[in-house]
Amino acid sequence: MSMKANIFAALTGAAILIASGSAQATYDPGSVPGLQYTGLTFSPPFGDSHRTDVENAIESTLAPGIDVQFAGRLEGIGSQTEAGSDPAFADSLSATCTDGSASDCKAGSWTFDPGSSDFLISFVEISGGGMSKLYQVIDYSLVGLWNTYDLFNGGGQNPGLSHLDFYAVSSSDPSGGGSTPVPEPAVLGLLALGAGALASIRRRDRRTAS
Repeated sequence: MSMKANIFAALTGAAILIASGSAQATYDPGSVPGLQYTGLTFSPPFGDSHRTDVENAIESTLAPGIDVQFAGRLEGIGSQTEAGSDPAFADSLSATCTDGSASDCKAGSWTFDPGSSDFLISFVEISGGGMSKLYQVIDYSLVGLWNTYDLFNGGGQNPGLSHLDFYAVSSSDPSGGGSTPVPEPAVLGLLALGAGALASIRRRDRRTAS
């Protein structure tokens, strides 16, 4: 990697880190198409207190005023076993399997049908092998993909799906149609610094070439 690329990558990474507020919430690409890994990994139990912790972690990475709600849980690719408090979340979730069997599925798709309400899925937590990882939906949506290729069981193998947890946001919220967090002043400053450093390197390269 060139020196220019190294400087830009380092400053951009630092900017993302400040935007998220902690090293655990950095946004790194995962292997799930359409989803962005948040850097958050969890272990059991996955009950009510866990969901509250996840909601708080999600809201800390988004613009102020965004209300994220637990929409529901799918156990494997079976029926929805839990739903959030809003009536629109009842029986709103379903999933399919494209890699494996119903009892040991490693990939598939999901669908969210909240009826006439304006909710969209903003985050998906994928669980298997005694661990889970939280992903942000790149463009908040009613449909998407999932897989367990980022998860590993005690034997180092990709496990079958345990459950999927879904978190929804109203599309009428300030960033309800998209997933990019609002930059903070420090982030903008770092990006400006990076742009300045790259401009300086380009000027030096031109002088050297001449």
